[in-house]
Amino acid sequence: MGAMDSAGVTLARLGKKRSRMRAFAQQIAIAARFRSMGVPSVATSAEAARLLRIATSASVVTAALLIVAKLAAWLATGSVSVLASLVDSVMDAGASLVNLLAVRWSLQPADADHRFGHGKAQPLAALGQAAFIAGSAVFLGLQAVDRLLHPQPITSALRIGREAVDLLLDRELPDSQRAEIIDLACSVPMVRNVHGLRSHRSGQVLGIQLHIELDDDLELLQAHRIAVAVEHRIRDRWPQSDIIIHQDPVSLGVDEPEPGSTTASDCAIRSTN
Repeated sequence: MGAMDSAGVTLARLGKKRSRMRAFAQQIAIAARFRSMGVPSVATSAEAARLLRIATSASVVTAALLIVAKLAAWLATGSVSVLASLVDSVMDAGASLVNLLAVRWSLQPADADHRFGHGKAQPLAALGQAAFIAGSAVFLGLQAVDRLLHPQPITSALRIGREAVDLLLDRELPDSQRAEIIDLACSVPMVRNVHGLRSHRSGQVLGIQLHIELDDDLELLQAHRIAVAVEHRIRDRWPQSDIIIHQDPVSLGVDEPEPGSTTASDCAIRSTN
């Protein structure tokens, strides 16, 4: 099939769709004319009522989903622009809900108290929507004035960016946490010294590596038990942690202490404090 044939088929399909839409619009117009003359078309009126119910229900559901997404974004960022979009979605949801109720009410048949039906429920709904829009505008205006009078720096975005860079570059844990790790290791009996502490964060998991210095004459099994005890002390404090502990003889010492290292007397001092 050539390009001209494909274009012809496409145009034919569009023409059929347009004809169906035109016929449907004519049916609704005829039904409305019959209703104005007091001769309602039952089938067409029922179809129009069904479509109205579907459209108004879908509008409410869509607005509710947008509210949830924008509320989460606003709580995370505190952005006024996101808040404005959130209020807009709340306004849409309120208007859609009013429309839903108004449509369902207006589609009720005439009764003894309402001989002309309930069709004027929709103009009443329009008044409610106007009041809702006005209230939302006042709320946004007050928020904007408050931000103008009390400007807030964009510290949240900078903080998030800095934390992301620190994670990517495997930045060491803060000095207070590193000191706490050393205190926990020194609190285990027979640990003479701690050196070579290295740490980083990967998501929610802490990576911790350190060397503990033990007496030279300890048996291998005993040295292993001490290292396990140190690991348990640290993991009790940070359950989500990946810990590697090396055992070194205290007689080897440390030629060039690394950042975070302690001397032999430090563990003794820490254990007495």
